[in-house]
Amino acid sequence: MASPPGRRSVQPGPMTTLAQRLRAKGCWVGASWLPRMGDEGYLFGAGFDGSAVMLSAIGGKVEPGETFLQAARREYEEETGTSPPTLIPRARPSLFGVEEPLAQAEDTEGGTILIRTMPGISSPHPPALWIMVFSGWVHEQPRPVEKLPAFVLLTPAAFTRVAEQRTLPAGVPVIGALGIDGPTPVVLGETLTALAAKPDVLGHLWQGAEPPSECHGHRAPQGNDDN
Repeated sequence: MASPPGRRSVQPGPMTTLAQRLRAKGCWVGASWLPRMGDEGYLFGAGFDGSAVMLSAIGGKVEPGETFLQAARREYEEETGTSPPTLIPRARPSLFGVEEPLAQAEDTEGGTILIRTMPGISSPHPPALWIMVFSGWVHEQPRPVEKLPAFVLLTPAAFTRVAEQRTLPAGVPVIGALGIDGPTPVVLGETLTALAAKPDVLGHLWQGAEPPSECHGHRAPQGNDDN
């Protein structure tokens, strides 16, 4: 159909980012971090879900108009009250549950892992959930907020034990008020559930990563810290 005289035909702009294209297909999109605090461990959010501790990656929903990395940085600031980690960029992310390889021209923003999973909701036809996971070095100790009352530090080996046993032992380094005094059942969020299925991944990422100079000197708390 021809455009009216004096008016130009306006075509929709291209979906320029991976997050936008996935959203246009009806998928849910999220972004999260594997933030490393020196040699003390990876930083995970922690809070109670009934009698169990919910462990989750720090991150959340990609809002309309955001890229994966923009959303990851915003969510980290909101959930920790601190600046985002220094990104450890990867040339191409590892694919978890993704059936087809990404095009070589696809901008994955330095992401470490791209996860495709199904959200834990009661629906006969739930949308696919895509999560881009970024690796980074933590600059400062996070400040617990209402959404995440505490954080737990786990090395790759400690995370593997927690994931296998689905139990958080007493004495793990905690930032914030978690208040556990013995082994406590654990529930894992979507990102950590995907990581638990491939226990060697965290160990490979851990090896050979040299922190920037501003990230040296962190000392994690030992055990529960109610301050």
